[in-house]
Order: sequence, then structure tokens, then C-alpha cells
Amino acid sequence: MVTVPWLHVVEKRGALPVDLLLPVTGRTYVARLDGREMRDTDAVFQQFYD
Repeated sequence: MVTVPWLHVVEKRGALPVDLLLPVTGRTYVARLDGREMRDTDAVFQQFYD
């Protein structure tokens, strides 16, 4: 069984085309998170929630 990372972190400046990161099958979600808002652990989880 081949496993792939469940999370890719891509910087805006070095962004890859999203289709290079997506698996061929399965559910895929793409989110753009603002790291400036992630000053502590709670704020990181809040960004994912939002």
C-alpha cells in the first residue's frame, strides 16, 4: 500500500500547481491559510476550523 502525505505546506512564493499535489483518487480539500494569524497553537487550529 502506498501512502501519501495528508498535508502539504506550500509557500505562496514557491507555490506548486495544486494538481501536482492532489492524489488521483479519494477526497481532496484545498485550503489557503494565513500564517500571520497563527501565532499560537489555538490560533492554528482556529484557522483550520475556519
